[in-house]
Amino acid sequence: MVVTWVAGALAQPRTVTGVVTSSEDGSTLPQLSVALKGSTQGVVTDLDGHYRITVPGPEAVLQFVYMGMETQEITVGDRTEINVVMQPIDKAIDQVVVVGYGTGKKISSTVGKVSSVGAQKLVAKPAANAMDALAGQVPGMSVLTQSGEPSSLSSIRLHGSGSTPLGAGDSPLYVIDGLPVSQGTIQGLNPADFERVDVLTDASATSIYGARAANGVIYITTKQGKAADDGKVTARYSFGLSILANTDYFKNFQNTEEALAMFRELETLQPGKIQEIIDTYGTRTYRWYRYYYQANAPMHNAD
Repeated sequence: MVVTWVAGALAQPRTVTGVVTSSEDGSTLPQLSVALKGSTQGVVTDLDGHYRITVPGPEAVLQFVYMGMETQEITVGDRTEINVVMQPIDKAIDQVVVVGYGTGKKISSTVGKVSSVGAQKLVAKPAANAMDALAGQVPGMSVLTQSGEPSSLSSIRLHGSGSTPLGAGDSPLYVIDGLPVSQGTIQGLNPADFERVDVLTDASATSIYGARAANGVIYITTKQGKAADDGKVTARYSFGLSILANTDYFKNFQNTEEALAMFRELETLQPGKIQEIIDTYGTRTYRWYRYYYQANAPMHNAD
């Protein structure tokens, strides 16, 4: 009877407290997650690194999780106070991004989010210019062509349209091999000459480039000469015809008769004005999109 009572007492719920510190400098770790393994129960440490959690018994296992630290699992046993020293995660990071204007640092210490596009993806599809080649390659980046003119600048948006400090506009900052340039300069270059395009979309890019990077940074690294055992020359040529893939949107537009009927019904125009329009232009319907989007417009690229 006595032995049974002792075993039951040991299995009763108990409260475990403690403090969590870092092995690097001994500082306490606030907002660290302390969870009971195998359940949804958990707490976080306070500003001084202290925690308090109720466990069902001595077999309970506590998980200590903190960003940048190795996760620890500790069995409670007969203890009511468990102090934990967290060890930092020591991993080598090979990926490097060139930041600022020519200074190289590890990506983890510079910006929070970088999307990279390699040279093979840039030349995989025919494009009128370098910016059009980036369309669909970077999440969250929109590339819109203002017109069909070959020299027209594309509209690039990384964070959408909005207000930007110091009059920086909505366009991202363009940097090529460490030098800030205009969008027109980049669009005049051959995408086949690019080694890599890094798109910095995180807000921390402003700490590197200042307010001009509030809408993101497009950093271009060009190809450099390399020694090779056998020299070779590569030539590419592409030709295509531009055609509007889907005209359903334009087919829903009003024709002339429908537009005139709407004006009469809403009385937005005087009857005399409506008759004047008919006398001047007639009632023929013009599909203006056919003039704007020229069918079978040739497009070619050689490099």
